[in-house]
Amino acid sequence: MVNNIKPFTMRNPNTSLLRNSARFTALLAALFTLGSAHAQCCGRQAARPGGAFELSGGNVAVGLPDGSLNRLHLDMAWFGATRSPFKKGIRIGLASLGTSNMPVEDVDLSTPDAVDEHIYRLLLPELSGVLRFDPLRGGFRPFLEGELGIAAAVVDQRSFDVTGERTGYRINDLDPTVRMGWSAGTRVRLGRAAFLVLRYGEQQGGVLPYHDLHSLDTEAGDMGERRRQATIGFSFGR
Repeated sequence: MVNNIKPFTMRNPNTSLLRNSARFTALLAALFTLGSAHAQCCGRQAARPGGAFELSGGNVAVGLPDGSLNRLHLDMAWFGATRSPFKKGIRIGLASLGTSNMPVEDVDLSTPDAVDEHIYRLLLPELSGVLRFDPLRGGFRPFLEGELGIAAAVVDQRSFDVTGERTGYRINDLDPTVRMGWSAGTRVRLGRAAFLVLRYGEQQGGVLPYHDLHSLDTEAGDMGERRRQATIGFSFGR
């Protein structure tokens, strides 16, 4: 009788296959770890430069033949994002140098839309490009600025009827000129992305006319070529 039972022998697993599988798993783990580290350091969690928006108000001193005229000046500025200490931006400013109410004579009060009063304003709008040197990144950030732009003397007229509603608007005079200037100041951190801004600057350029709003038929005088500003405000951004 033939014995067909074959002996059963225990064999060790293929050690070469195990070594290759271990190497492949280690390689995948290393690549995953490297990718995660790169995403944390250089991805969306990395610090990126941001722009800054500023809104300020203060005093502007305008030279006149008989002295200096001080008025409230408002401005807002935007600076683009950059890693360089030199930041480029744009600033818009506005100051009201005077207001005059001129009642209209012989008004027909029976006509509701009859013009009863004209209000004249002498405005000083400004628009300039700004280059700011802002080298520090702490809570106290001093800066220097140079700017170049335009300024204008504008006389506008608003008309009101007998009920106080405005019925008309027009610009009676517009005189622009080129101007340049410098500023110095500092930003003091108030929060994560909020700063208190203190700034002093001087601008000079062409001569602008100064109109006496109480007697517009007289010849306009001249403003001084140099203007001084001191403002305080807030900055939001980096």
